[in-house]
Amino acid sequence: MFMTNRWKRSEKRALLAGLILFGAALAGFFSTDSRDSLLADRSAEKSKKKSEIRKVAGEAAATAEFDAKMEAAMDEASSKLDDFVAVLKKPAASQKDFAVKYLVEQGDEGEYLWANEVKFDGKQFTGKVANEPQFVKTVKFGQPITLKPEEIDDWMYVEDGKLKGGYTIRCQRNMLQGADRKKFDEQFKFKFE
Repeated sequence: MFMTNRWKRSEKRALLAGLILFGAALAGFFSTDSRDSLLADRSAEKSKKKSEIRKVAGEAAATAEFDAKMEAAMDEASSKLDDFVAVLKKPAASQKDFAVKYLVEQGDEGEYLWANEVKFDGKQFTGKVANEPQFVKTVKFGQPITLKPEEIDDWMYVEDGKLKGGYTIRCQRNMLQGADRKKFDEQFKFKFE
């Protein structure tokens, strides 16, 4: 078991991303499909089409690119957390729906969740879990939580119907095009600038 409680937040994020990629690699490597199995004979392996190899390599490159962009988005959000706190302390009438994103760790796994109804007392954030956890079982939707500033990986609020902050949301959106981006946008009640 790793001693992750002494690691920096960015080191934990990198470990989580690595574990996810490792798990995905193992899932593909130990597939029950005889063509991808460790037990497949060499002739079947050699007969793979170059286009299939390129596709797998392209997916791995896209995953690595996405992970790097998400890491940069979280770093940018962390560097601008003071801007969020300043607005949160004295919001204008047009500023609402304040939320923060954080990592919930459970053993060697983790999941990013949002918390809404956010308040900041000068030392820590309080709020409620704003989405239903898919993997971790240590928190539930609507549960009150307390977070230290260094635990915040992203933040957002809505001003005049437009998203402010939300760096990881923007990163996800920027990786989409056409109908996929339109579908992504439709799930939100705010507009992107």
